[in-house]
Amino acid sequence: MVRLDVDGVRFSHGSKEVLKGVDLDVSNGEIVGILGENGSGKTTLLNCINSEYRPSSGTVVVSGFDLPPEERGRNIKEVMDIQDFTESQRSKIIATVEQNSQQSFPFTVMETVRMGRYSRTGMFDDDDDSENEFLCSVMEDVGILEFSDCSISELSGGEWRRVMIAQALAQEPEVLLLDEPTLHLDISHQFGLMDLCKRIVRQRGVLIVIVTHDLQIAARYCDRVVVMKSGEIVSKGLTRDVITERMVRDVFHMNSRVEYDEDLEGLAVTLISRYEC
Repeated sequence: MVRLDVDGVRFSHGSKEVLKGVDLDVSNGEIVGILGENGSGKTTLLNCINSEYRPSSGTVVVSGFDLPPEERGRNIKEVMDIQDFTESQRSKIIATVEQNSQQSFPFTVMETVRMGRYSRTGMFDDDDDSENEFLCSVMEDVGILEFSDCSISELSGGEWRRVMIAQALAQEPEVLLLDEPTLHLDISHQFGLMDLCKRIVRQRGVLIVIVTHDLQIAARYCDRVVVMKSGEIVSKGLTRDVITERMVRDVFHMNSRVEYDEDLEGLAVTLISRYEC
């Protein structure tokens, strides 16, 4: 079981300290939501986890990972700081779908998803039946197989997000990081995308970490949540314990109603009005 341990991570943009000693531990088989208002440090924390940023202090340690024999050098230990992996090794453990990922080249959906295999197989052969079967299975899981021959320029926003998730899954990661995955999507596509995340966790056993400010999505789909404010974690734990009316008021400055919904088999959050101190 892969496990990520964030220990005392601090990070600054210039003179501004964005993360102020963050501690977090998560493991696979769950959807973990990182919540907070804009500027709370959510995306910065995600970028420290995937090594895009190097913390000014503290560590992001990964354990329980599985690398193929050819990637296991003498420098590989059972527990390692994410910064100590090579880019190739890291890509076999963690995949990231960024908030504003765009593609300007006229590739088909199949060609775009296949790019995710490069870290695993290097240059790909269009005639490799086993690879093509694998890619088709990933696209079927994500619900885009019917678009495999379409140009990516023909896709809607929701379909494009699914292509990016399929490309990330083609890396066969153990950890999938999604930055604001439902941003700018209509309601139907938002729920469709999060239903997909639930299926991925159930079928592939990966750890999915999503950054979001959408309380209703987090309450419905996340197994655990982490709440950030001003670069610090102010609450973390099981979703049902963390997302409360008081937390919504204190962190998001909203009056709300939070209750268990039998149809959802989870929490339902109704935002009522802005909370005036």
